[in-house]
Amino acid sequence: MKVSNGVSISSSYGRLLTTADDGPTALPPPAGVELVEVLTAREMHDAVLQRLGAHGIVIMAAAVADYAPLTVAGTKIKKESAGESLTLELKKNPDILLAIAAASPRPFTVAFAAETDNVEQHAREKLQRKNADLIVANDVSDRSIGFDSDQNEVVIIARDASVIRLARGPKLVIANGIRDGVLATLLAASPVA
Repeated sequence: MKVSNGVSISSSYGRLLTTADDGPTALPPPAGVELVEVLTAREMHDAVLQRLGAHGIVIMAAAVADYAPLTVAGTKIKKESAGESLTLELKKNPDILLAIAAASPRPFTVAFAAETDNVEQHAREKLQRKNADLIVANDVSDRSIGFDSDQNEVVIIARDASVIRLARGPKLVIANGIRDGVLATLLAASPVA
């Protein structure tokens, strides 16, 4: 069984993390974490916004689909009745990161970017477009890391353009590095007493 980034991050944050929104999973949530199971991007959007005020930091590690079917068949579509081709009409899912960015007060927000090319450039653009504080990017075209792997390798980019590179390693090690990057960024932004 492969470990997801979300479960690794949840484990890494331990008592700091109180809520995790996730799709169906056989993995148990870490101790002390409320798991809110969702099936659709709309359900995740609603669950995140409903709980947003209770959290000062939001880490959006889920790979939420950008689009969903416009209509959902109540039963299996048989190939005999569909013919030689089938066209699916899609609608745009709600943008959870943009909804968080519009919140007031807005929590410290960590976005993720699963990219296949120009990883850092696309991540920097997404960081600005989504008004996040940090973005964690990885190259999903490298099949040896990320999805379906217990290993990952990421780059963390902050709004001030600083970069932290986390070399290939187990997902829990990467999650700990992300946690440390979040905390370092928060500490650097805090006024010294």
